[in-house]
Formats: sequence, structure tokens, C-alpha cells
Amino acid sequence: MDYKKVSYKRLAESNQRKSDINFSWLSAAEKGIVFLLENGDELLVRRMDANDVEEVLEIERATFPAAWSSAGFFYRLHDRQFNVSLVAFVGDRLVAYAVSYAFSKEFHFSNVAVRRNFRRRKFGEVLLWMSLHIGVELGCTEAHLEVRRNNISAIRLYEKFGFKIYGVRKNYYQQENEDAFLMRKEIGWELPYGMV
Repeated sequence: MDYKKVSYKRLAESNQRKSDINFSWLSAAEKGIVFLLENGDELLVRRMDANDVEEVLEIERATFPAAWSSAGFFYRLHDRQFNVSLVAFVGDRLVAYAVSYAFSKEFHFSNVAVRRNFRRRKFGEVLLWMSLHIGVELGCTEAHLEVRRNNISAIRLYEKFGFKIYGVRKNYYQQENEDAFLMRKEIGWELPYGMV
């Protein structure tokens, strides 16, 4: 299948306004879109479907001590109007995913994870960037997430995109007896989504 190919660096640096964009990011996710990264990687991003759940669970279980079950992912896939679940591939290998949803004017990230041996290659960043654009298309004006207090690399990525810590949820990760930082940012076509 032929996918539209775009340079992630050029898109991220341009801080495009809605009037500059000639296609929908949500439509692009439905069809699949390839991001060309500076390191030469070609990252195919598309909406998650039921056939992806088994591979997503591999990443989920390797990343999170209290991993979601397959039922959690299937539930999110059921309502495509509000839930935005994206997967990313290098070749035929599913390497990352992001699960988010829109509620009222808020866009909430539930899970973002990258396969361990594919980290530090901007895959999570691309998924976050595209998800935020989809959130704006869905009419959201604010994005929210929770992150483990000790997950410094994730916190730095979110801060790079303009997220700020605004609170702590005590013992949010109960199995590990770990707190979560609550982070949020305003989103809109005129606001930057992070620089590469």
C-alpha cells in the first residue's frame, strides 16, 4: 500500500496553523501515514485495530508492571469517535502505541509505550505529536496525562511538548505503591507541539 510520507522534523518545526494544513490528521491515521525521521527511520503510524492488540500487549506487559488486559484495549477500540489509539511500525514490526481519548474539551492520554529496543528514536514523540493534532481536530483545548513520578525520560518528553505538572495523585500506581504526577497543557492550532 502507498502511504503519504512526511518529514517529522519539518512538520514539528513549522508549528502549522489549521489554515496551513491541507488534510486531516485523523483521516491520515485512518489511512496510515509514514513519518520520515532524521535518523533514516520510516515510521508508519495508523489507528490501532483488533489485529494489533496481541503485539500491543507484548509492549504493554514489558513496560508496565500493572499492565492492561486485552479487554482494556478492545474496549478502547470499540468507540472510535472519542478514543484515539495509534500504533507505529518500523517495517512490519509494531514498535510503539499511544492510547488517548477526547472527553468534552479535554484530550487525555491513557498509555504511551515504545518497545524497549526501539526507544530513543523519536517514536513516542511522533505518536504524542500526532495524537495532540487529532485532539485539536476533535475540538479539545486542553491535554492531560498521568506519569510515574520517577519516570524522568517520559516527564522530559512531556515537558518538551509544553506539559506542566499541576498536581500529584498519591498511590496512583497501587501495585507498585507509586505516585503519579498530573500534567496538562493547552492545545490549539496556534500553539506549538514541541520541537525536534
